[in-house]
Amino acid sequence: MVRTYSSSVCLFICLSFLSVTAFGQDFRVHHILYGNDSISFAAVRYNKKDDGIAIIDPKARVKWELPVPGPILGMGKSKDNLLVFYSDLANSNSAPRIETIHAITVSLRKRNQLSDDIVFTNSSKHNVSAEVLNDPFGNFNFLLARTTDFKNTRFLRVDIAVGEKESRTERLTVVTLNESGKPVATDVNSAALSGKYFISVSDADKNLYIVSYSDGKLIMEAFDKSLKPVKNLSAPLDSNDRPDYLSVISCDSNVANTIDLSVYYETAKKVYKNALFRFDFSKMMILTAPEIALTKDFIRGKQNAAPGSDFSSLKTIDELKPVQILETPDRIIVVKEIQYIYSKYNPQQTVSRFTHEGGVIEVYSRDLLLLHELSLGKYVETFVQTAYDINGHIQGDKLFVISCEGAGVASYSDYVYVIGLKDYSILRKPLERVGAGKDMYMEAANVIWNSSHFITPVSYVKGFFGTTFRTSFQKYSYEQVLKK
Repeated sequence: MVRTYSSSVCLFICLSFLSVTAFGQDFRVHHILYGNDSISFAAVRYNKKDDGIAIIDPKARVKWELPVPGPILGMGKSKDNLLVFYSDLANSNSAPRIETIHAITVSLRKRNQLSDDIVFTNSSKHNVSAEVLNDPFGNFNFLLARTTDFKNTRFLRVDIAVGEKESRTERLTVVTLNESGKPVATDVNSAALSGKYFISVSDADKNLYIVSYSDGKLIMEAFDKSLKPVKNLSAPLDSNDRPDYLSVISCDSNVANTIDLSVYYETAKKVYKNALFRFDFSKMMILTAPEIALTKDFIRGKQNAAPGSDFSSLKTIDELKPVQILETPDRIIVVKEIQYIYSKYNPQQTVSRFTHEGGVIEVYSRDLLLLHELSLGKYVETFVQTAYDINGHIQGDKLFVISCEGAGVASYSDYVYVIGLKDYSILRKPLERVGAGKDMYMEAANVIWNSSHFITPVSYVKGFFGTTFRTSFQKYSYEQVLKK
């Protein structure tokens, strides 16, 4: 069933400051795939068990929707179609795990489902972690299904720190499309099978890069589009045996065969650090930035060097994690955020608070020399698990950074930070909401960035304990933001 909407059901309001569209839907956005300036795709959840995709136009309107039979693992563009990967979940001791992975082919012209193919079957009782790997423009390249050493737990996400057995890999399966557009699964041999898996990425030439850790080294392996291993590079990393790490990765679209990687990890001496690497497979070399030890001495030095700056608001510095890497022809920008979870247990239930305490923006040269860094004094706390609460986008010579911040008890406000990449000036501006109250939370990780504007999803919980949501999309113009 496809749900289609006309413009007559949309609320379009022009304000003197910002052009905003407010449109409410009974779902929560889980992740976004940017198509082009005319269309974007949202993986959504309607309630505790129903999933689907929503097609969003440039005016922040949901044009049509399509139900999906299971939890969505990711999406990718494929010519005039959209590929949607979802899982069938098998119950194991009342905890779900992936049993099969399906690929739905959706025709964007006809607005219907063309096929539903099983692309991976979990023949073991082990947990499976799945990643959809697109090129930098959102075109589908690979689905990576990693059978872990762990049994009887819920299906894994790749954007959170993982446990010991979850980081161990028993089998690594990569799904591609053949010339007829049909999925083909291939088991690949990788250093991740004998070490600890970190993260993967693919580029516009359909090369696959897999990052793992083994014997004190961070290893990046390059595979060509036929999944033949071609090269690998490694760098020392003083990580302890606990796999308490988080990493973000980016293919630099300005330079061929070059990958940037930022890692949050704990050393053998139990010190948390941030490390930045640049893997250049054309020159077969690795550049590294000086490691940052996330200690009280580090933050004290920043506060003393810039008295009165927002560095004074960063308290839990050992939880500073990378969330995004952005590149220009001459710079590399790393966006970081302090994230932590506080859980309180009682016999009836466990209540968790999810905190996003502050942000740090680091600007590097192409040789990984630190040119500038600044802190954003943001803070928000929710009882619903969210991804990162800071999201950046380069528009001309400016960096736009979106954040949702606390404005009282169960009250939130949205802000955009406009950072000049020439003079490093910074402006903090509120984003007005239309048709959305302050009790609604904006999930910055799912902002849609277009060439002339951006769209934010603002949600609130309708059902008890976060089972049902309602989302309102808000549209803002770069030009009007800068005029204010």
